[in-house]
Amino acid sequence: MFDSVGSLQWEYGKQVAYNIRESIYRHPIASNKAISILNQGHFSLDQMKNIHLEYRHAIVQAFTDALLKLRKPLPIRLDTTQDQM
Repeated sequence: MFDSVGSLQWEYGKQVAYNIRESIYRHPIASNKAISILNQGHFSLDQMKNIHLEYRHAIVQAFTDALLKLRKPLPIRLDTTQDQM
C-alpha cells in the first residue's frame, strides 16, 4: 500500500490515524463505567449479543447514515507524481 500513495501521503495518513486514535482514547465515553463493566466480562454471551444489537440499532445505523449524507471530501491530496521517480 505504501508504494501506491507515496511517502508524503503515507506519513500524512499515519498522523491522521494517530490523531483519531488519541481523540477516541480521550473521549469521555472511553472512561465510562459501562464500558469498563463490558470489558470486565460481567455479561454472558447472549447478553453481549443483545447489547451489541441494541447499540447498533440505536446509534450506529443513524451515525452511519449521517456520515453518508455529508458527502464532504477528505482533505487528502491524491496526486503523488512528485513521489514517483
